[in-house]
Amino acid sequence: MKISRQGTKEVYLARHGETGLNAGGYIRGRANPPLDEAGIAEARALAASLATKQPVAVISSPLQRAVQTASFIAQALEVTPTTDERFNDRD
Repeated sequence: MKISRQGTKEVYLARHGETGLNAGGYIRGRANPPLDEAGIAEARALAASLATKQPVAVISSPLQRAVQTASFIAQALEVTPTTDERFNDRD
């Protein structure tokens, strides 16, 4: 979240990077696969892009793929990522 000069808040929503199940066309739900190589590259690119926006917090679902994506973003922003169960996928 970033507070702009006018005092308004901006929220950036992003989807996690690719997993092997995504690449295979499977719906994951609460399955918990890690990012694959393409997903890691996507997460790094997203982190670089969001770093220019300077958000002040990174929150993700506790699922591994989301945590991995959030970790790349948080590292680029030099913040500590947090998880929130309310961001979990539906079954």
